[in-house]
Amino acid sequence: MSLHHQHLYIGGQWVKPASSKRFEVVDASTEEPIGSAPEGVQADIDRAVAPARAALTDSTWSKTTPAERGAL
Repeated sequence: MSLHHQHLYIGGQWVKPASSKRFEVVDASTEEPIGSAPEGVQADIDRAVAPARAALTDSTWSKTTPAERGAL
């Protein structure tokens, strides 16, 4: 089976990456290539920071205790 993902998951949506750079995905048990995925570049990272920060500071998850998180 060969898997070739075309998008990055940023801010709850699949989005087109800023570049055409890719990396090979390898099956850890066989060390054989099984596909490829987009390589996030600086522009993708910049685009991901704001939603990640909002999810961390403005969500119910950020207000849960370690014990509550562990139970989930």
